[in-house]
Amino acid sequence: MGAVSNSGKHLMGAKFKGINMNTSFENQALRESLSLKSKYVVDHVTTSLTPEHAMEIGCARYQFALEAARERLSWLFSVGELLVLIDCYRGYIFTPVRFSTMASDLCDHLDIDFSDYKLSMHKALIEKVHELELLLKIALADALEQLWRTGKKSQYEIVQFLRTLGIRLF
Repeated sequence: MGAVSNSGKHLMGAKFKGINMNTSFENQALRESLSLKSKYVVDHVTTSLTPEHAMEIGCARYQFALEAARERLSWLFSVGELLVLIDCYRGYIFTPVRFSTMASDLCDHLDIDFSDYKLSMHKALIEKVHELELLLKIALADALEQLWRTGKKSQYEIVQFLRTLGIRLF
């Protein structure tokens, strides 16, 4: 166990080189991610599986899950709805605990009281986001983050980029 803990501590305290974490929210997202990553490493490292290999397997599993979820996201959102979501979450880094508040965050962005969203013109979009299962929320959040990180702004660029991820809009 001692060797595992030492190896795990090395990965747990690792810095993300090349990432400019310039806001407290980004730092919070990184801290929460490092905490979950550390737990994953500790839970999966064995005498035959190094921390690095455990993380590679974990990343591969995550990518596999994302690809499956992206297919299921296809045709759920219109281009207009996605533009509203992009506007809401531009520059936003999703922390794991924030997936459960996506619909209320969207209401806040649109200046709608969550208890009154059914009276708003965005009712259908808010309900779609609210009713998504966790894996689909994670895939949606991942796609939204990739969109703003890559600087895609025009409607054409956004639609084309989402197609490369396997997400189709109506």
